[in-house]
Amino acid sequence: STREKLFYDGEGDLYYNLFNPKMYDSEAVDKERLQPFYDFLEYLIPDTTEREYFTDWLACKVQDPAFRGAAMFMVAKQQGTGRNTLADMIGQMFGHRHVKQVPFNKIINNPTYNGFQESLFVVVNETMSIDDFNTNRRAAEALKEMVDPRPQLITVNPKYGRQRESWSVSSYLFLSNHDDGLKLTGGDRRFYAVR
Repeated sequence: STREKLFYDGEGDLYYNLFNPKMYDSEAVDKERLQPFYDFLEYLIPDTTEREYFTDWLACKVQDPAFRGAAMFMVAKQQGTGRNTLADMIGQMFGHRHVKQVPFNKIINNPTYNGFQESLFVVVNETMSIDDFNTNRRAAEALKEMVDPRPQLITVNPKYGRQRESWSVSSYLFLSNHDDGLKLTGGDRRFYAVR
């Protein structure tokens, strides 16, 4: 109804919400078309618990784009296992303009231009361990702030354009061939490791 779409903001201004969610019929989903994706995930993430956590993470993002969840740290010792293919699939699901590929060194070196933090997904490929203690400590602190599961109001400094305030709701997917690609402390709920 029209009355339900009217709301006031914090300053008392009246707005009308034009958003209408698309109603999907769960019976109309062709599950055979989804099977190759599930087969691929079973190959890529063989552990059932980790795979279910990952699919729940994706499902939450589909249902609520503001959901961030824990940052995924996906480790595969071998090259060519399909992690980049997974990133491409996420791009197909959410639209490639909403999935940014960012080099690891840009993430940990306090990036000057941080427009990537406005995207729905940030994929960090070739996450590497850092041997220098001070660099490692700085990187860990920067990552903690960046991947916090709650949406954050940030100052965005785009490469072209003016600074602006924006809500960051990015979900992070770190890909690595190294077990120690990220120096994580035990029990840190901001990260979830997947093999």
